[in-house]
This record gives sequence, C-alpha cells and structure tokens, in this order.
Amino acid sequence: MTRRAIFSICFVIGLLFTLSNVSAFINCIDHPSPSDDEAEIDYSETVQTCVYVDVPQDCNVSIYFYENSSGSWVEYKNYTNLSVKGTYCGNLSVDCGTTYYWRVAAFINCTDWGWWENHTYSFTTVDCPVSHIYPSNNSVNLCPCCLALCAKFTNLSGDTMKFTFQSNYTGSWQNLEDSRVAPANETYCICVPEIVWFNYTYYWRVIYYDDSGANSSDIFSFTTAAHVEDCPCGDKGSGIIYVEENWIFAATVSSTLCFLIAIVLIFYFTKKRR
Repeated sequence: MTRRAIFSICFVIGLLFTLSNVSAFINCIDHPSPSDDEAEIDYSETVQTCVYVDVPQDCNVSIYFYENSSGSWVEYKNYTNLSVKGTYCGNLSVDCGTTYYWRVAAFINCTDWGWWENHTYSFTTVDCPVSHIYPSNNSVNLCPCCLALCAKFTNLSGDTMKFTFQSNYTGSWQNLEDSRVAPANETYCICVPEIVWFNYTYYWRVIYYDDSGANSSDIFSFTTAAHVEDCPCGDKGSGIIYVEENWIFAATVSSTLCFLIAIVLIFYFTKKRR
C-alpha cells in the first residue's frame, strides 16, 4: 500500500469521525419558549425568550440571542463559555399586535474544533386594546350615509371593556355615543349619523378604560366621496350593530339596513299621498 493510499484512508476516517461528532451536536439548542409561531403572547411586559442548551461532554457553548424588529439582527443577550446544561433566557421588549422574529446562535467549542448552530423562531403578541378598525386608516371615497365605525377591543385584565368612539368634526373631540361596556376581545360597530359632509376628511379615535384609567387609541382618518351623486344612500339613519368576528360584514350590513329603511319610508309616504 502506498503512502498516498494510507494518507487517503486516514483522511476519510478522520472526516467521517468529525462529521459523526458534528451531527451529534447539531441539536444542541432546543425547546424554545415561546414556542415557534406561538400567538396571543402577553405584551404588557417584556417577553422572556428561552432555549434549552444541551452542552456536549468535554465542550463549552457560547449562545447569542438576536431580534430583528428594526429590520436587521440585533443582539440583546449572550452567555459565553457555558459548561452546564440548562435553560437560558433573554428579555425582549415588545409591542402589541406584532410578530417578532428571534434567533439563537451557538458556538460549540470542543478543544480542537468548533461548530456554529443557528435557530430562528417567531411569536405574535396579542392584539392592541383597539385594533382591526373599519374604515381602514386613510380610506378615501367613502359615502357619508350612516357610515359605520368599527373596532376590536382587547382587554388583558378582564372580561369586559369600557370605551367610547370620538370624532373632532366640530373642532374638538366629541363622543359619538355614550361610553359603553361590552365583552372584551370582540368587535363593536356604531352607525354615525353625524358624518354627513362630502369631500371631507374625518378624524376619529377610541377612548378606552382599563386599570390605568382612560387611554386613547391612535387617531384614524377617512375621506368621504367628493360628490353627492356618487352615493345614492337615501336618508341617513342610526343604529348599532354588535358582532363577534366579521367586522367588515357588520359595517356592510349596517349601511345596507339604513338604505333599505330609507327606501321603505319613501315608498310608504309616496303611497300615502296618493
């Protein structure tokens, strides 16, 4: 057997031994918390992201936590030269109604060789107190005919939530209805007879009440259609519709009911005059 052949055999055996060791260490990191793609995570405090690290025998591990809410990966916690198996965590500041991606990278150092291991996970925080609004923010060409305003209300601390819709169409913020208490984590809609102007931008918000007192949602806006003939709505009406899930359907039904009532009234008075 030639020297080259002996060298080749030794190289292959060494490579196979190294690969077998690497494959044994690929799953050094496991059991992420929150679990991958988990939803409805409480956002009221920082979220503790954790992984279990299985440190191989005769090795040490350095792990690094990263998040990319800014658009690039930023380190927010690290542990270096770990020699003990266990769960290691890092606190991540979060906001409501947002999906976050976080990653854990580990360098496994085994005396004369090392191995990098990476895992990426995600979780989604629970909806903001006011979310899933209708009309969507900055909507245009809406008909001011018993226009429905809708929002989903989420309350982490109780089964109900107190709130009121407001608009500043008079120049200052005014309640569009009396404050109400409704089941939390549901969608609520009102029909607003005060919205009557064409080619006008309306601003609205929701005041909601929780353990900290009165709070305001973001300010939303929409712009009505430019011309009356674009909106054959009939007379304005009023009413309230409460739905559990499909808020777009609720808004559509609200406007449709107002229109049908107007048609019936017109038909009735026309016939009565005859």
